[in-house]
Amino acid sequence: MVAEGSIGRAVAAIHMAWPILYHESVSKAVSNVFISYSTDAKPWAERLSESLARKGVSAWTDFKSIRPGQRWLSEIQRALDEATYFLIVVGPKNRIGEWQDREWQGALQHTWDDPQKRIIPVLVDDAAPPASLKNWASVRVQPGKPESSWIDPIYDAVQERPRKGTAAT
Repeated sequence: MVAEGSIGRAVAAIHMAWPILYHESVSKAVSNVFISYSTDAKPWAERLSESLARKGVSAWTDFKSIRPGQRWLSEIQRALDEATYFLIVVGPKNRIGEWQDREWQGALQHTWDDPQKRIIPVLVDDAAPPASLKNWASVRVQPGKPESSWIDPIYDAVQERPRKGTAAT
């Protein structure tokens, strides 16, 4: 028979280990949607991530997926490698920094290497896509219009599975 005190210690040990086990499973979860954004588009990237989450789609973003102590460059590269869909959010001021450009170039490289992967430019207000993304069909976010006018087409696109042998367009 197990002593009452040892059961309590075992439960306490499991309870203490739970956050570590939970954190490891969350941080290693694979998301097939990668969200990158220009500096002025962060609020829209946050809204996009939250809207997709409400629809059951997990998206990788730096602001929610990189934890203290992680090597952020390695995490970004891992997320780029694992993604199938790259949502590139361009804000109305078209301010594209060095790291956003690197992420976008990484997304382009992955779509060239694997025609099953897709880029979806998400253009806020009157934003223009960067030259490297002009050949990709985009979704336009118009502030003041219902969220469904832009989130539904994005949701539908990331639920779609490209057909074998079909090149990305």
